[in-house]
Amino acid sequence: MSCGPGGPRTSRTGAFWREAAATSRAFFKKAAHPRTGLMPEYANFDGTPRTGHGREDFRFDAWRTLANVGLDHAWFAADPWQVEQSNRVLRFLAAQGSTCPNQFTLDGQPLSDKSSPGLFAMAAVAGLAADPDLARPFVQRLWDTPIPTGQWRYYDGLLYFLGLLEVSGRFQIYDPVANR
Repeated sequence: MSCGPGGPRTSRTGAFWREAAATSRAFFKKAAHPRTGLMPEYANFDGTPRTGHGREDFRFDAWRTLANVGLDHAWFAADPWQVEQSNRVLRFLAAQGSTCPNQFTLDGQPLSDKSSPGLFAMAAVAGLAADPDLARPFVQRLWDTPIPTGQWRYYDGLLYFLGLLEVSGRFQIYDPVANR
């Protein structure tokens, strides 16, 4: 099956995804705070936080950046920075104690007094790239967390479910070419 000058679709598609992964890995390095490892909810293409409406802070949508780095390491181990980054952010979150706030400025100032199971689920996934002793308490907390209920159960529940799949090794790559 040919798609013009690029040859077979799978070859061209594979090159696109390899480039996208490399670009994403480079972007995360630019977006992560050097001390806390926290990343903003929204960032410009150069990795700087996009300001306005609190989107420059580590808030709900930014929680998933922890899992992006951890899962990429678990699947591909493409960059030693992923281990450094996951250790950095888990050290920061661990220092906040068991009632860790769910929102921060990038330099680590709390913006909330609430905790969220979704954040701890994504921290457990970051543990896939972290030192085991640092990751273990976050994974244990995920296993011990009841299914989220209440007002934010949809988002927290989604991250909780994804965290369980990812940390248990049940979130896997689907390769349509290999499954023919």
